[in-house]
Amino acid sequence: MRALKDRSNEGAGVDSALVRRSWKAWSQYAWSAELHSVGIHNVSIEEAHNVDTCLLKARMVEDNKLLNSQVILTSIWDMRKKDPIFSRKEMDDYVSKMVTTEAKRYLVCSSGEGTITSINLVSHKLHMQSEMYDTELTSLCLMRSDSKLLVGSSKGTMFLFNWGQFGYHSDEFPGVKQSINSMIPITENIVVTACEDGVLRATHLFPQRHLGVAGQHQFSVECLDISGDGTFIASSSHDQLIKFWNIRYFEEMNINSRVKSKKREEMKRNLPSSKFQDCSAFFSELA
Repeated sequence: MRALKDRSNEGAGVDSALVRRSWKAWSQYAWSAELHSVGIHNVSIEEAHNVDTCLLKARMVEDNKLLNSQVILTSIWDMRKKDPIFSRKEMDDYVSKMVTTEAKRYLVCSSGEGTITSINLVSHKLHMQSEMYDTELTSLCLMRSDSKLLVGSSKGTMFLFNWGQFGYHSDEFPGVKQSINSMIPITENIVVTACEDGVLRATHLFPQRHLGVAGQHQFSVECLDISGDGTFIASSSHDQLIKFWNIRYFEEMNINSRVKSKKREEMKRNLPSSKFQDCSAFFSELA
């Protein structure tokens, strides 16, 4: 299984994206796939998200037998029908993530080719595509009341876009040189990233600060999620473990913009949710 998503805030069901080239909608009441089940020939769904109660958007890689190549398609599905409402080919490499806002006007996709592509969900046409970056764009999340789009990359840099203006980023946040596989917004200003080296890192955007290490896995962290009340985040890794981290302390964290940032120290700092003791705090208690 590649992805699992809630269908609605009421928890009426979930949608699953499977390795065997199909996606299924599961009913909460019977926990069966009788509600909707579609098998698609030679298609691998990597990511699935809900647009609303009757639409599901999915990223697909479809084999083109005539050209002996792969065609990257972004498709919008009506869950009541077998075929997609429409499909578009705008990228030449894998689509890593897709997001939309509550307004559901644009579907934004990040790609391994280094572009951000937005599709108008009303007109079913291409809205905008960014310039090509020299890194794979690996993850997306919405910040500051959905007015900002934060994009993670395989080089560890995060790019900030104004929502609706996806041609070029408005701000840039350099980080460690580790691929950002996933990220989750914690507050309007704080994001936690899951990295290739197995470390969960917290970053404050305005003003820019590296807050420190929020958690660790032995291997690469692939997925992050947050509880409904914002108290815990869950992370999964290649070590076959799902770990839960108490992040309640972020609510009371205040950043003084007048204090000069010390990036090297900030990157190594262990936050309260981390399972490791911060060395500087340990020795300060002995003094």
